[in-house]
Amino acid sequence: MLKVKEETVFISDKATQLFPKVDFADTFSTTNHVHSIQEVTHQIFNTAPKWVVFLFKVRNGIVQFFGLKTGIPPDYNEDFKVGGYV
Repeated sequence: MLKVKEETVFISDKATQLFPKVDFADTFSTTNHVHSIQEVTHQIFNTAPKWVVFLFKVRNGIVQFFGLKTGIPPDYNEDFKVGGYV
């Protein structure tokens, strides 16, 4: 079974000087030897709880009324490579 554990956050003195009002930080780690970094990244950034998906559907329905685009653009790209288009 994969476990995720919270790690101690290191904040340098320079970071504290640059961002004196930052009052929250977290760091987690896992020992996942099953999935590739691409799969882990996909699981983190491309999945959402059902209630979040529902709220985005509501939001998209409202903003369409005002003429804002809510669809995926035709040049959408998930094939990320060094020096490529994001």
